[in-house]
Amino acid sequence: MEVPAHGWTAGCGLLAGTLSYAFMAIAVVFATRREFLETWFGPLDRLYRAHRLLGIGTLAGLGLHLLLRNDPQGSRIIDLATDLAFRPLGVVGAVLLGLSVVLAVTVRIPYHRWKPIHVVTMVAFSLLTAHALLAADALQPTLGFSMTVIVFAGAGLSAIALRIVDKVTGGARYEVAERVRGPREVEVTLAPRGRLGIPSSRAGQFAFLTATVGGRRETHPFTLTNRAGATDLSFAIRALGDWSSEVQEGLEIGAQVRVQGPFGDFTPLDRRGDADNPQVWIGAGAGVTPFVSAMRSTDASERSSSGYDRNAPVEFIVVARNEEDCPCWSDIESASNDLPWLRLTTAFSSDGARLDARAVDSLISRAPAGAEWFLCGPNGLTTLIARRLRRADVPSALVHREVFDWRGPRLSPWRILLRLSRTRQPAT
Repeated sequence: MEVPAHGWTAGCGLLAGTLSYAFMAIAVVFATRREFLETWFGPLDRLYRAHRLLGIGTLAGLGLHLLLRNDPQGSRIIDLATDLAFRPLGVVGAVLLGLSVVLAVTVRIPYHRWKPIHVVTMVAFSLLTAHALLAADALQPTLGFSMTVIVFAGAGLSAIALRIVDKVTGGARYEVAERVRGPREVEVTLAPRGRLGIPSSRAGQFAFLTATVGGRRETHPFTLTNRAGATDLSFAIRALGDWSSEVQEGLEIGAQVRVQGPFGDFTPLDRRGDADNPQVWIGAGAGVTPFVSAMRSTDASERSSSGYDRNAPVEFIVVARNEEDCPCWSDIESASNDLPWLRLTTAFSSDGARLDARAVDSLISRAPAGAEWFLCGPNGLTTLIARRLRRADVPSALVHREVFDWRGPRLSPWRILLRLSRTRQPAT
């Protein structure tokens, strides 16, 4: 387009709008939860963080588009009749998108109320797609610009169609075969219905469980606690919200559920660099579950079927209030006695133990050289540990961290922007 003839301000506004639309299309594609996305872009927990940041980028681009597009020179780019034909689509789409994104980063809103509202982004994207296509046609742009809009429109609309199909038929069908009730969690075992289940999982991966509990059907990610490659799946579900609390008693034996996955690369038993590297596992609360799967996969009776064995030493630090507060504690305690390479260390607050900066520094100082670190638990704790590891010059390639709470403060774009705006102080 001949931008100088219409004003550089309007041209920048159009560019901001185009980038905003592209960001939104990519965010919609990331939300489809497809295995090829992990192959191309990395583990799904990180993609969800990118999904949220893309949402903020979309809003920022829309704001610049609305601000710069409406300058006196830019208003002459399109005649009034054409402008009135597609402007309302853009305005309504922008308003719906803004409300959806703002609610998405307001983590205090219960999940079951937030999820239906966030689906409005599909409507917003459809409206903004119509706005973009009409604008591209009216502006008589270059072939490259038109193709860009068409490609992102096709990708985004296809992703929306895929998500709708997933809502109806997505995931492999399973049936609840067993329930083991713990003090604060219930571990459910699922048997596949029919011949087709999800692909074989690796120890430490997670999957999405869709179930109807208390008359409410919801989908949530949970770490798989079964041994690697097992046909039957198991999840340890803690009472951390309304739906997960109802699961404790409401998900009965024989209930029909759906499972999609497995996802993630937080897999301590897989080869990472030197296969004989010592490791340090730190699991806090429900963050012990990836390691439970790893221990079950290396049990003497399961080695032949899981394909896993290990000789290098592992120190497993369990952070909890007490034994009853730790999911699958009996399995962890039993594994520490049966696996010669596993050393169990507890950090129970009821005993006065606390994994603060000083305790973490002590762990780092006694860890073997070249040890790999696997961190899973509340974001505040894993952030602290990751910072102390950086301060101790532990290479980032040796630190593996699971994004534990996708809606938690660590993923809040408002907090990220606030941190970026501050001047970074040197470590003391």
